[in-house]
This record gives sequence, structure tokens and C-alpha cells, in this order.
Amino acid sequence: MDQSHKRRQGTEMNLFVPSAMINLCGDKRIDKLLEGWTLDLAFYELGNAIWKQVHAHKTITTREVNTVLNLLIETFRES
Repeated sequence: MDQSHKRRQGTEMNLFVPSAMINLCGDKRIDKLLEGWTLDLAFYELGNAIWKQVHAHKTITTREVNTVLNLLIETFRES
């Protein structure tokens, strides 16, 4: 690795795609999400993924979804 790469390494931020965000949440590694960015479109894709978890896979309850969606909305409003 060259010196310029080593210097930049400490200041780089990650760009998260929705699937990575879901995996990090599932692994309870939400703190990693604070070290990066995502696109506005990710909000809609996350909503679709959450819908699938409730209605297609039945892995989470409607009550849990409301909590998750409220947190997502709050997070996206602050960014």
C-alpha cells in the first residue's frame, strides 16, 4: 500500500446499499451504519425489504415493523 492510501484509510466512509444495511441490523452491528452513507432511494428499498419480512417471510411482527420504520424515518429526516 502506498503512503497516500494509508493516510486516507482513517477518514474514508462507507456507502451502504440496503442489503448491507439489513445484514448489519440483523447482525446487531448498527454502529457500523454510523460510519457511512446511503442513497435516498435506500429508504424505499428498506421499506420493501421490511414489508417482505412481515408478509412473505413472517419473521417479524407488525409491532416490530412500526418500531423499525419509525427509527428509519427519524434517521432519514436527520440526514
